[in-house]
Amino acid sequence: MSGLEWVRSATTGRRVPLTPEDRRIMELLRADGRCSYRRIAWATGLSESTVRHRVNRMVNHGVFRVTIVTDPVAMGRLAARVHVRVRGRAAAEVAHELAALPETDFVALVTGRDGVVVDLVCDNHDHLVRGFDSLRTIEGVVDLDLRLILRVVKDILEW
Repeated sequence: MSGLEWVRSATTGRRVPLTPEDRRIMELLRADGRCSYRRIAWATGLSESTVRHRVNRMVNHGVFRVTIVTDPVAMGRLAARVHVRVRGRAAAEVAHELAALPETDFVALVTGRDGVVVDLVCDNHDHLVRGFDSLRTIEGVVDLDLRLILRVVKDILEW
């Protein structure tokens, strides 16, 4: 198969093949997550059942998921990005504990001085203070740099 590439399954760790048609399916779903299998089939030249099978396979392997994305600031909530400096403990361990907190909606290991970046989404200022304080209770967290998100100017999900 020309153009075949392999990616690592997020759920099983096994290699999963991706074809140019799979990439096209993902492109169409990125543009419109409600795009019907019939429309995708027409756009790719595949049958509707083949599209359904490929989407299910990629979703089951964690290659992608279909969801909606909301802007917390536009929804009247407070959003903040927090750079977390970690010492005396593996950053990955700290990141997993941070990810378990209900206020976090994004946690990533990063390079540089700060080992972890966290996005918090909170209902109000009191909730933000409690969420921020809960980050401090995680063993290995030695410094936090909070930046309140005033307005999202650009947020695309295309890679």
